[in-house]
Amino acid sequence: MKKNKGFTLVELLIAIGIIGILTAIALVSLSNARMAAKDAAVRQALNNYRTQIEIEYDGNYNGLCTTGNPSLNNIEEFINSQGGSLYSCNSDTNDYVIVATLPSGVDEEVAYSTAEYAYAEMEHDALCINSRGNLLPINLSEYKELPKKIDLRIPEEGEVLEGIELSLNPFCSLNQQESYFNGGQNGTSYARVCYDLKNPEFTKTGCVDVLEKTPVEPVVCDKAGIKPIEGCTEDYPSERVYKNVCKNDKYEVYSTGCVEEIQEKTGTVLKPTDPVFCKGLEPVDEKMCEQTAKYQAVCPTGKEPYTTGCIAIDKAEKPLYSVDASVCTADGVEEPKDCQPVDEPCSDDPYEARLCEASENGFVAHCINEKYQTGCVAIDQKTGVIEGPVNPDVCKKEGIEPSQKTCKVTSEPYVFSSRCIDKEFSTGCVVYEKAKDTTYPVDVNECLERGIKPSKEECAGSFNYVCVGKEPPYQTGCVENKDGKLFQVDPKLCEEAKATPATCK
Repeated sequence: MKKNKGFTLVELLIAIGIIGILTAIALVSLSNARMAAKDAAVRQALNNYRTQIEIEYDGNYNGLCTTGNPSLNNIEEFINSQGGSLYSCNSDTNDYVIVATLPSGVDEEVAYSTAEYAYAEMEHDALCINSRGNLLPINLSEYKELPKKIDLRIPEEGEVLEGIELSLNPFCSLNQQESYFNGGQNGTSYARVCYDLKNPEFTKTGCVDVLEKTPVEPVVCDKAGIKPIEGCTEDYPSERVYKNVCKNDKYEVYSTGCVEEIQEKTGTVLKPTDPVFCKGLEPVDEKMCEQTAKYQAVCPTGKEPYTTGCIAIDKAEKPLYSVDASVCTADGVEEPKDCQPVDEPCSDDPYEARLCEASENGFVAHCINEKYQTGCVAIDQKTGVIEGPVNPDVCKKEGIEPSQKTCKVTSEPYVFSSRCIDKEFSTGCVVYEKAKDTTYPVDVNECLERGIKPSKEECAGSFNYVCVGKEPPYQTGCVENKDGKLFQVDPKLCEEAKATPATCK
């Protein structure tokens, strides 16, 4: 006869204990989830009420916080139903501020039952909406410390507003109030500023934290709804070119060891600037700086180190590097005689040369072809792209002689385009000859005459088939993707790369 085996008393007690622990954990998690849902419901209700206030009161908030206001009574009843409470409501003609405690902030045993909710409630136990368009989580004890009235006019430099109580305090927190009086915008501690050469480190991003007195990324101001300032007289550092140089207190241009390069029609002009802009850039060769004995005026040739007409030399009078012409002028160095004029284009790049050869109003001489028959064209002064032909008298008024030459244009049907540079295609400009189904390099002027900027980039991309179109870069049905930019290329390159054929209608 077999005996039936069962659980021992100890085993049963262990099983019951485990079930009890799991049940307790589940109940706590469920309770926390419910509390989080109630908090979210109160937040959403206040957010909706903030919008409703603007519609109902249209900027005049008198009567908002009166006892008989039905909309305020409704929001209070809802908050109470979720376990929270309407702590306060204050308003006047121009401003209002409403504070409600969170449901999770009423019952401390629930609020602090887990690490997650302990974190939430130690930081914030209430929500605040105000006429500044804010919905902010706040610490109620901090809110209680705020004065009931303040002067909302931002004091001018040196002006004291202590003891003046003119208006309702609309701010939700001490931080928000301090930000306002320190120049914060949109009720935040952030503000837009213009770049200032006298305070470059603080203003370098155009967005600052007025309380911490530090620059922050522009995206911070973007998220706060603070628009950039229009009409700033200075550009931001990202739009400028800086270079480390040998520091020399004797000469203003090199007094800081960091210069800004400014491109003008007469050449490159150097301007001393704050060393903060040269941090992280290629350092100057200190040994070369130490070798500098004096400066000497030379005939400019357009090649380093003779580009500026003033050079640094060592004790053996060996040329070291070019320096700004103002250095030789400051030292009273006599300029060399019988210097031959240097007849060089303003740029080695024909495309950029078009920019600096143009008049101040963007007109330049151009060879004559079927498209440009006047010998004078208007160009985009930022890109150099031809906008169209103009009357030759326009160029004459600008002091430019219209061209009388005929452009060298290869007969059609050909498709010209820019292309990355490699051993086979070394010019940056190519033509696709449909009759022979081949692409070959041509002179850069062939592209320039058609308003196409020749490429300077080295090839290192991928080839893909595309649907053939009428305009570049889709005319050949094959493109090269180079750093996100497309260049039309010979279809054989896509064939060699075994690219997937494009699906076209």
